[in-house]
Amino acid sequence: MFISGNYSSDNYNSDNLMSDYVEFLQSLLLIVSNFFLLPAVYLALKCKYLGEAFIYFLTMFCSSFYHLCDNDHMRYCIINYEVLQFCDFYSAILTLWVTAILMSDIPYEWRSVLHLTGSLFFAGLLRSKTTGAISFVVPAVCSLVLLGLSWVYQCYCMRIMPSSLSYSNLIPGAVLGVIGAVMFVSQVTIFGHLYGYTHSGWHICMSLSISFLLPKTLLNQYHCPQYFDTLDILPTSKFDI
Repeated sequence: MFISGNYSSDNYNSDNLMSDYVEFLQSLLLIVSNFFLLPAVYLALKCKYLGEAFIYFLTMFCSSFYHLCDNDHMRYCIINYEVLQFCDFYSAILTLWVTAILMSDIPYEWRSVLHLTGSLFFAGLLRSKTTGAISFVVPAVCSLVLLGLSWVYQCYCMRIMPSSLSYSNLIPGAVLGVIGAVMFVSQVTIFGHLYGYTHSGWHICMSLSISFLLPKTLLNQYHCPQYFDTLDILPTSKFDI
């Protein structure tokens, strides 16, 4: 049964029925709103950001199954609840971090260093403070600092405009990000009783924000040379054996 309970006239009045349907709707929104990440997955694949596309898909997958496990009306847990919770929070943090690295357009050789460093640091932080606000504030601050330093260096030191600074995409992406951040904060402060709606709104705003903020081109895009072109020892003709 997706909706738990027996809704007979003996057990429930109209107010209880309405309350149950509202809770069911909120649970459904929490799951369905994760699919707004699909445009970001598609755009990342189209731009050949394969690692980022995988992280976005993983975030959508983990968050959907976490919220499916974290409710009373459609409860279904594919693995342990605590593991799902960690995967949901961790993948969301990684989504923020890899997007910031991509937007910063740093040299390709340094991206893997930042990916690994951030992954290890944020995993340890989240493990120690799984549900604490600091687990999300610190990655957000680190991402903003990385973006700011990179853009300042490119604009004032290298005298070039960062490829991700396209105002037609940056402005709507930033506005959606701010709205999403406000919803995220409000769900644990003044609108706690509307958690299902505010958290779903956060899912939608942040997912669409990523879709806008993804740079279409990068100055430091890696171009791998053909393998055989780099080996001088290979025969150049059928007689050179």
